[in-house]
Amino acid sequence: MWAFEHWNVMPDIMCVAKAMATGIPIGATIAKSEIMDSLKVGEHTTTFGGNPIACA
Repeated sequence: MWAFEHWNVMPDIMCVAKAMATGIPIGATIAKSEIMDSLKVGEHTTTFGGNPIACA
């Protein structure tokens, strides 16, 4: 499914969107736990996040 799988590598961070919700606006950042754990509360936020249909 992902290009990195073809090349047998593992990314530290991935930004994904669109295909996750078949056209409904949504996106996500996927990262290794040591990277995500380094973020403080409020450092990773969105302006229009939390669309209930996209998050269902």
